[in-house]
Amino acid sequence: ALRRAFARQCIPTSEWVRLMNYLVDHASRFLRAARMGVLWNGTTRFVLPRQFTYNSRTIKIVGPEEKSLAWVFRDLLLDDEYGLRELSKKPANVLDIGGNIGLFSLWAGVNFPEATIHVYEPNPALLESLASNVGQVGATVFAEGVSGNDGCGVFIEHGESMVGQCTVAPTGDISLVS
Repeated sequence: ALRRAFARQCIPTSEWVRLMNYLVDHASRFLRAARMGVLWNGTTRFVLPRQFTYNSRTIKIVGPEEKSLAWVFRDLLLDDEYGLRELSKKPANVLDIGGNIGLFSLWAGVNFPEATIHVYEPNPALLESLASNVGQVGATVFAEGVSGNDGCGVFIEHGESMVGQCTVAPTGDISLVS
């Protein structure tokens, strides 16, 4: 009936398919979020949740109130963008390079509880949140940047934490490892 109503409005088939895909994706994301105990209220209104439940574990999330982190949560956990749930073989080791507040490490930890997880993050402003978050899944935090060569660097902030960068600087206060 809905399709006939749209057809009377002369909506092209491609638009109909796009709309249906959007509705299915949105409903699926809403249901995945609900199973995690998270309210999915759309991309523009969604905020980083302070906890989620997965595999009978409740995980707390500490970090700055940044829209980009809410989007990372959506992409990594709700949409499983990296396909962790689909891996046929569970990894023994996981590297999280540029860990930020540890959302990827949390997701890897709840999916692969036996894995050894190493997280590298050079931003000193995030280390406390990162350690608090990934400590829940037994990950090890390294307050270092990863580079092509060992050395030193400086961390440059550009607003939200997702867009900061570590740059090589011989007199820098950040350790770089290769």
